[in-house]
Amino acid sequence: MASLSVQAIVEQYARATAAKMESYVQSQYNVPDFKLKVIVSYGKRRRSSWGGMRNGKPFINLVCKRFAAASEAGVMMTETEYAHIRNDPVIGEMKDVPWETALAGLIAHEIAHAVQFFPLTKRSAMEKLGVKELDGHSCILKNHNWFWQRIYADLRTEFVNGKVTVTSTPIVVTPPPSRPQRTVNKGWKVVRQQNGKARFSFYYTTSDELIGVLCVTPDGYFRYYPDTQSVKKLNVKNFNEARKIEFGI
Repeated sequence: MASLSVQAIVEQYARATAAKMESYVQSQYNVPDFKLKVIVSYGKRRRSSWGGMRNGKPFINLVCKRFAAASEAGVMMTETEYAHIRNDPVIGEMKDVPWETALAGLIAHEIAHAVQFFPLTKRSAMEKLGVKELDGHSCILKNHNWFWQRIYADLRTEFVNGKVTVTSTPIVVTPPPSRPQRTVNKGWKVVRQQNGKARFSFYYTTSDELIGVLCVTPDGYFRYYPDTQSVKKLNVKNFNEARKIEFGI
């Protein structure tokens, strides 16, 4: 039997996780009609995920390129959050976590928006949170403000923070011995290493001090941080452009 592709594994996990949260929302807010449409996207032009209501029904649209890339490279991720909640102990940024945890956090974030905007769950959540008397246009109920934060915090607590079962083991990429395939007369050299479909380039000074690591996968170019086994997606077209921007060499 053929193994699943990385994208298929990520999508399978995303849909299963969303289904668990959907069931919880139906029970928590006593709204069996809360039935999510889940869209998983890998399109190159798509950059942002969304959650809310479309055509009268709740939906989430998840951009999953970066999760597939982290899975492919076997590295940890940082799932960022908006500045005003970034340091919150419950709904804040998650640093150096497996891609499953990062993706579960994104799903919780977007489903919280679906609960926030779908009329039946919105009404139930307002009552449960003690704000049923508020005018529907109150700023408290909008955007990423208090109402959404409380819904999101509930989902993070139930399904994400310390609750995710990791299905894959991050791969520790060890810098290879300094045997450069190419030396440049500008004070640096590069050593390349293949790890599955991920190709790493380790940049050194001529005295063998590591400058930094770049990585390319089918999902694009990344900067790899060996100390934390995390990656940062780069908006570049090749290693030369990435090297100049990240390392100035």
